[in-house]
Amino acid sequence: MSELDPFDALWAAVLEGWSEDKRHHAILDYAIKNERMPDLAGRYKSLTLDAEKGESATKKLNGVVIATTHMLISMKSTKPAKTAWHWNMLIMGLCFAIVAYVGLKVVVMRGR
Repeated sequence: MSELDPFDALWAAVLEGWSEDKRHHAILDYAIKNERMPDLAGRYKSLTLDAEKGESATKKLNGVVIATTHMLISMKSTKPAKTAWHWNMLIMGLCFAIVAYVGLKVVVMRGR
């Protein structure tokens, strides 16, 4: 006898006690932690046309979409800060000056 996947067990609990928000919160929490948001959205979507659960399933589906959107926004990386062009020019100028100085010293040392 095979065991139910925890997600499937939570979904069965949701269907059994549809009016209990605690069960919906439990599966939402599990879906967030285990990257199962698409599965949860699909389950709620499949019930949106149900006569008894349709309106509530639509609201729950919207909640899943909002939670997923918040997750994606929080994971968004920021753009790396750009170095100002004048700092880049200063560094390049210093490098050029050092190379020119070393080159000049090499030429002068060979001339002796």
